[in-house]
Formats: sequence, C-alpha cells, structure tokens
Amino acid sequence: MYVIVTSLIVILVLGILQPFGIAETKEGKWILIFGCGLLNAVSCLLSDLITTCLCRLPYRYGQNNIVRDICFSIFNILLLSPMICTLNSVVHTGSVVYGWIDDTGVFTFENVAVYYLYVASVSFFALISLEYIQRNNILSLRLKQAVKMNQTLADRLNEDISKPDDKEIDQHVIIENSAKCSVRLLPCNFVFAESNANYVDLYYIEDLKISKSTIRCTLKQMCDIFSNYRYILKCHRAFIVNVNHIIHFEGNSKGFLLTLDKVDRKIPVSRAYIQQIQGLIGT
Repeated sequence: MYVIVTSLIVILVLGILQPFGIAETKEGKWILIFGCGLLNAVSCLLSDLITTCLCRLPYRYGQNNIVRDICFSIFNILLLSPMICTLNSVVHTGSVVYGWIDDTGVFTFENVAVYYLYVASVSFFALISLEYIQRNNILSLRLKQAVKMNQTLADRLNEDISKPDDKEIDQHVIIENSAKCSVRLLPCNFVFAESNANYVDLYYIEDLKISKSTIRCTLKQMCDIFSNYRYILKCHRAFIVNVNHIIHFEGNSKGFLLTLDKVDRKIPVSRAYIQQIQGLIGT
C-alpha cells in the first residue's frame, strides 16, 4: 500500500510542480516523471527488505515505529538517487553513463550528489505520507477492536469476566502504608489504581460509591498485592485496572481509553497490554 501511495505522490509532485528542471525538459518529460514513480516503487521494496533483514526492524501492522521509518527513508534515498540519475541520463542523452561522467569523460559523483538533494527533498513528503498512512491504519484497527470489545461487553453486561467464588468473597485484601493507615477491601471492589510519584492513588467501591485512598507504595507493589486475581492487571505504566468494571472502550492511535463504572475519567491502555485485556474480555 505504501509503495503505491508514495509512488503516486512522486508522480503527482513531479507532474504538477515539475521541479528540478523538469519543466524545461522538452522531450521525454513524462517518461522521466513516470519513470521516477516506477523507480521509487522498486527502491521502496528494496529499502523495506534491507530495513527488515539488515536492521531487523520488521513492519508490524498496528504499530508506529519512527526509527524504522527513518531507516527506511535513508536507504530509499541512497538507492533511488543513483537510479534517477541514470534514468535522467538515458532520457536526455540516450546513454546510461553520461550522468556519471564530466565533460572530459572522467567519472564524477557530482551529478548523483545533486540527485541526492532532489530525492531527499521529495522523500520528506513521502515520510510525512508514510506517518499519515500508518496512523490512519492504526486508528482504523483500534476502532474496529473497540467496536468488537464493546459488543462483547454489551453481550455480557450482567456477567463478570471472572466472578469471585465464595472463598474469594471472604478474603479481604489489606493494604497498609508507612503511616500505619490501612485499606481493607474485597478484590472485586477494587476499581483502579494510579501511580503518583512515591504513592499510589487507590480507587475502590465502598458503600456503593467510589472511594479514594492514597497509599505510600509503588505500582509494582500494588500489582503484587493483587497478583492472584487475574481480572486485576496493569494496563499502562501508571495504571492498574479491574477489567470487571470496564463499561466502554475507545480506540485511538496510541491504544485504548477505558470508561469504568462510576468513574468520571478515562483510563489509558498502552499497546503492550492490549492483547492481555482482549483475552480477559473474550475477544
């Protein structure tokens, strides 16, 4: 998809703006323009192969990797510039080597260097288009996933993902901080927790409403406390959530936003935790 889009962009930019002396070309102008688009497609395929195999940066659908995009663009510039220099030489002189030699017939890198500048300037637009395409693809994927998970939530509106058994109901969790204050709650009443420097803000249901307590501990320590309850898990570097209290998903390019029952704020979900939550939801 990207190869086709960027090649069309190259053809449109060169065809409409006709930069780099193309406007002064009388014969073979459109051969040069469409040839550049075709060579861009070849160069993109080769650059993708090099980036994937040599740099070990494979393309992963649904993930945006700016490092991979930059490496890909660099390889594309290195490959495409000499190709276009050769094409330009063939179109204007009928000789493959003319663009690589000076007036005395001695090899020179000057012409290719000029084309490196040309290609780099056009590649800027290609890189922007790549980021735009990837963001749209990721957003589309997230929206589809959100719709599917919301449908699953609707189908199981009155059913918990992991209902506590009788033993668990009697097993209150006691969370203490350094001030000897403690919070005693059932795991099923835990809603979410947010890291706040050296503290954790704990949100839980008490008397049918949301209560908040601030505990002096790390988010990792809080995860360890609830490690035996699979429906309570980390969803972001700063958040732990009880998936049984999720009532709605929203998808965006970075991941998801969760709406929790009785909570008037949205909880982010990072890409690294999406599959785990999907597995618990049942999608």
